[in-house]
Amino acid sequence: MELLKRVKINELFEFPTHINMEPYTLDYLIRKESGQLDDSKVDAGNKAQFEYELVGVLVHTGTADSGHYYSFIKERKPSCNENDSERRWYQFNDSTVEIFDPKDIPKQCYGGPEYIMQLDTTQQKSLPKMFLKQYNAYMLFYER
Repeated sequence: MELLKRVKINELFEFPTHINMEPYTLDYLIRKESGQLDDSKVDAGNKAQFEYELVGVLVHTGTADSGHYYSFIKERKPSCNENDSERRWYQFNDSTVEIFDPKDIPKQCYGGPEYIMQLDTTQQKSLPKMFLKQYNAYMLFYER
């Protein structure tokens, strides 16, 4: 084990697109400890205040010593297109801004393994080799 060495963790880390933060509140923990977690007594309007939606991901690619940052951001208001009331996602990477498909968030942001074809000189053929992705989410942004 080396001490004082910077290491970037690239293992798989999944995160939700929607999250209920109520279980992390002091009020919830007090009710849980006292055995008073009866959901039927909590009104739906009050529960909505704990619901958050993913609206941005800051991604880092590289090592602990160097790299590059870019982001995926969900637009604040739907575009003016009357046929589409969905809020779109965009990738912001330096001077480039492109539409981004949120179905690609796991592939682009969770880190973890990826398989790359590499030439095996002993067998004289390309074989898949597992590497940990060097790009993964660094910071998540949620809004109520």
